[in-house]
Amino acid sequence: MIINHRYRFIFVKTRKVAGTSLEIALSSFCDSGDVVTPVSLEDETIRQKLGYQKPVNWQKKSVFELTRSDLPKLLRFFKRVRVASNRIPARYYNHMTATEIAAQVPKEVWDSYYKFTLCRNPWDRMISAYYWTLQLRPEVGERGFTRFLYERRENISENWRAYTENGNIIVDELIKFEELQSGLSKLSERLSLPGDIGKLMKDIRAKSAVRPSGKDERETIRWSRETIELVQQEVPEEISLFAYQPPESTV
Repeated sequence: MIINHRYRFIFVKTRKVAGTSLEIALSSFCDSGDVVTPVSLEDETIRQKLGYQKPVNWQKKSVFELTRSDLPKLLRFFKRVRVASNRIPARYYNHMTATEIAAQVPKEVWDSYYKFTLCRNPWDRMISAYYWTLQLRPEVGERGFTRFLYERRENISENWRAYTENGNIIVDELIKFEELQSGLSKLSERLSLPGDIGKLMKDIRAKSAVRPSGKDERETIRWSRETIELVQQEVPEEISLFAYQPPESTV
């Protein structure tokens, strides 16, 4: 995630929506006074080669490092999110939810900065999540896509939860993955960025070449009426909001 003070924006990073590529591109507009969270070592190498702002101002604080000025933020944090640790969660981290960010930053920053994130057809997103998981845990493929969906049922709604609080959207803009280039071009104008973030992002291929296409994917992924409805049950609001269409049943 990123908090940029010069252009007054907050990027809430969701999953399987080209978020890392966008995060790297956005860091080109950041400096040492902003908040930029770390990504994987491989992707940090891409950011370093491009000469963009590296991770900064994101580190954790222990309870022993807190100052009097931290206490109001700490109280808001405990009020809004659950904490199961003897350590303050990372001040800022990669996939921090909008609720968590709002609890950490000053209220005037949260209220006045432009907050945006990416969203994606949840059926399509879960296919990408499946192939990403296969790369890390090949044994998941032996159990198949249907079992993956049931085992990761909670992940179906993770992006919805990232930008909502109590079912209410708390960011200013949701850019559809399916309309990414046009959405990012309009965002660049809105934020008065010195370049088109969509064009800048085209050459950044973070976490790419994982998902097969065409026949290879169709031979692996089988949607049944049951699994289609499973996704529908988990994120009905998101599906309705963007009029996302389900895949055709192949079983």
